[in-house]
Amino acid sequence: MSHLPRVVLLADRPDWAFSFVARALMARLSQRFCFRLIHRECEALDVPADEIDLLYVFWWGDRSYQHLGLPPERIIKEVASHRWAIEERFGQLSPQAFAAEYLADCARVTTPSVRLFETLRAVRSDVFHCPNGVDVARFRPGRPRRGPLRIGWVGNPRDTTKGLHEILKPAAARAFHFEHTDGRRSLDEVARLYQRIDVLAIASRAESQPLPLLEAMASGCFPVTTDVGVAPELIRSGCNGLLAERDISAFRDAFDWCAQHLDFVRRAGRFNAGLVAQERGWDRLADRFGALFDAALGRAPEIPARAPLQVGSARSALSRGVIPARVAFVTPEFVSEDAGGGGLGTYVGRMARALVEAGHAAEIFVPSARGPGRIECDGIPVHRVRRAVDSRIVQALLRTCRALGLRRLARPLLCGIEAARLARALRRREAQAPFDLVQSSEYLAVGSFVRGRRRGARRPHLVRCSNDGARIAAINRGSAAARSWLDGLERRCVRGADAAYAPSHFLARHYAAQHGIPLAVLRPPIFLEVEPAPEPPPDLPKRYFIHFGQLTRIKGTADLAAALPRVWAQAPDFAMVWAGVDRHAEFPAWSRDWGEHRDQVQRLEPLPKPLLYAVLSRAEAAVLPSRFDNLPNTVIESLLHGVPVIGTRGTSIEELVEPGVNGLLVAPGDVAALADAILRQWRGESGVRAGFQWSGTVRESTQPARAVAALLALAECGAP
Repeated sequence: MSHLPRVVLLADRPDWAFSFVARALMARLSQRFCFRLIHRECEALDVPADEIDLLYVFWWGDRSYQHLGLPPERIIKEVASHRWAIEERFGQLSPQAFAAEYLADCARVTTPSVRLFETLRAVRSDVFHCPNGVDVARFRPGRPRRGPLRIGWVGNPRDTTKGLHEILKPAAARAFHFEHTDGRRSLDEVARLYQRIDVLAIASRAESQPLPLLEAMASGCFPVTTDVGVAPELIRSGCNGLLAERDISAFRDAFDWCAQHLDFVRRAGRFNAGLVAQERGWDRLADRFGALFDAALGRAPEIPARAPLQVGSARSALSRGVIPARVAFVTPEFVSEDAGGGGLGTYVGRMARALVEAGHAAEIFVPSARGPGRIECDGIPVHRVRRAVDSRIVQALLRTCRALGLRRLARPLLCGIEAARLARALRRREAQAPFDLVQSSEYLAVGSFVRGRRRGARRPHLVRCSNDGARIAAINRGSAAARSWLDGLERRCVRGADAAYAPSHFLARHYAAQHGIPLAVLRPPIFLEVEPAPEPPPDLPKRYFIHFGQLTRIKGTADLAAALPRVWAQAPDFAMVWAGVDRHAEFPAWSRDWGEHRDQVQRLEPLPKPLLYAVLSRAEAAVLPSRFDNLPNTVIESLLHGVPVIGTRGTSIEELVEPGVNGLLVAPGDVAALADAILRQWRGESGVRAGFQWSGTVRESTQPARAVAALLALAECGAP
């Protein structure tokens, strides 16, 4: 080891911050330097000057080394506080006076704070920003925090600049659990304290860091601190911490805020652990000190004065003011299983994508005919769960139900088994990586076995009401009795959630009136996932209107079919394209009534989105006369393409379509009025033309960022 440069690290006391920093450097740089650590308050600096190649002085006010007579080129001093500027005992000096008084005998100065670096760099050119790190193996999150808010403080309680007795203890008195150290705890004891508390409070006046800030954030704490040291480098106030004025009332208000937003505080604490691990781990930062030592010893070129910022995913999220949330969607359908799937699958895909683009994480749990496993769909993890119907045991149960005359039980049984499987897959995943929010759908009661806060979970369970299955079945001429048990399961799923919502005011009013269930209203994120294909399918009419999506009575398809003969009676050249799933095989019966004009309706099977959009974007209008709806994607997609919509009022479509601006509205089921609206639009008499740019209040509320913020706010996962 004699060939290694001999570096003496001069700290103050063995169990204080400078000693911890020194030991961290020694542990990581001992292959490059021969270190000796001396604590000036416990031992004399009796090393001969000729046995010191470089002296690193942690405390800028230390003069205990001056008897050695070392030249400035062999001395580096660290400036880790502003005490020289604010305390009378040090003269309350200007930066120039401070440098002349305390830094004249060293050739290089370091500081862990950007603020101090900029101050000192103005008066000396040999100042280097060397951020201190933290041992992320020792300081790391423990078990998930529970119970009421817990606040902590770490440091020397006798140091009046820390504000423990005059600021923090009065601010927390009687209202909060507050724990503080006595200055004599071991590192392991301090690490365990950080893991117990939610909030680290700092009321210091003059520090460059402080080190507990780094340690606590690495341990998953949310800091409430004065604007001191590196706090503004690590904290975006109101996002991953709070910067408070240095008085009792400000800290009390901050503690109240934390108690009221405790879930957010804990999630932000977990984010802080990732942020510090990415940016401030000693394994990342120690080498800058090594490079500085090499430059001072003449073994390497000088390093840049300012440490380069390591920008990771956490920093990118923080710069946008985002504390990433992990969101799970439990859904009966998704685009990975059916590319042309229904509106619910489209919504889940759009919301998941909007979350990811906003800096959050989303995962999907969906039944699949392709068997269990995990795939990626547009970068979003999709957990495929084996469909219940594919199980031999389930098939046997269904046969038994039929044999016993319990056909009504078959579908609820199937849905219940599927919901249980989805919940089990969710629990397995949460054991690996907990979610901050789980959203399921009331459709098919897929969230029946998802636990939320009401059932002891740490995170909320939200249910999105996509529609009213009983009402849909009735309009589609289904059997209400056959659905009664499934309807009961769906209502039970909604009532058991921590919060439930609908995409439209219409559906929320319906649930309140028909089922006595209050729903919030959250607009879906609206955007187009793909561009239209360059060319549409061949042989499209030269001019045409379009009707697409589900070809069912609930979507007004039967009403449209009945209106067409009235249209042709006055506009024999009228042509349409119908694209979508005819679930009840009614198209042949509808088309028989069209006589010689039946060929003027071109029937297309469900198309991939690019081809569908190519057809839609060339249409002069979309005819979507739903009897009952929930803010239909077909209307949304039409308006996004600048295609006027002929729809129905009182069905939620009126929340999207503004008559005379981007479409026309008629009463649901009014065949004559529907035919008249189609004719007026075909003849150009409505005043609405294709090619408009959709705008307005509803359009603004469906911007992806606003939709994401609304979802997280409902679950109390967003920044309050």
